[in-house]
Amino acid sequence: MGSYCLIVEDQLTNPEKIVSFMTASMGLDAPEAELRLSASPGFILENAAFEAAMSARALAAGAGLKTLVVESRDLSALPSPFIIEKIVFRSDGFIFNDGFQRGFAAYGGLTLLAAAAIRTEAPPIAPVRREGGLLYEIRRKILPDTAKPVAPATPIRDFIFYADIFGAQEISPRLRLRHDQFDFSGLGAAKTYASADNFRLLLDKLQARSFSKPFVNRAFSGIIKKIPSGKFALRGLEAYEKELAWLVCAGKASKPPTGGLS
Repeated sequence: MGSYCLIVEDQLTNPEKIVSFMTASMGLDAPEAELRLSASPGFILENAAFEAAMSARALAAGAGLKTLVVESRDLSALPSPFIIEKIVFRSDGFIFNDGFQRGFAAYGGLTLLAAAAIRTEAPPIAPVRREGGLLYEIRRKILPDTAKPVAPATPIRDFIFYADIFGAQEISPRLRLRHDQFDFSGLGAAKTYASADNFRLLLDKLQARSFSKPFVNRAFSGIIKKIPSGKFALRGLEAYEKELAWLVCAGKASKPPTGGLS
């Protein structure tokens, strides 16, 4: 017997509306619902029996949510990404390479532009220890001890940004780039010294040139608009892969509009 998932049909549905449904109809408190949605964007129910998925769909419809019941196996069929290191823009498309191979993608064939902000946590910086011993005692007699207590070290939280490009067959299987491992020289004079700013400029330029009007996810739109990354950050790459599976599957059910951050 197969397992089924209940996913949101409209990719632009406000996450707050999904969380509200989960808390009102699925017995979850708000923090748990938000955590689930952060780990599995677009998913309301996972790996459930068909009857349970259909029952949850009926409840979602009553709450004004359009959803789809799909087999779990259909949401795990994404091809592995082709990691690229550089993009060079041309009038009709862009040249991409991974340092060894080159390819070309036409702007008219792009169907989905997605991005993700993945939270990272760097090890805390160890506090500088005060000197001790005889030398320290002698110095204290000469100079007043004005050193303040060292505050406890805290981890440094930051983001790693990813982008995936889906389209026609020449983009095979899909392209992925990571902001801190990418050559932004293709931006020309617009390139800055900050890789995060260059990443935003690259996404903006890619969307502006894509006359096929591909769907863009919340993170893609949010990064371009300089919305704080915490608004759409994900827990890890596994959550991003789930979001991509959701976007692709829901997009097959109905041709999606150009997306944005609501």
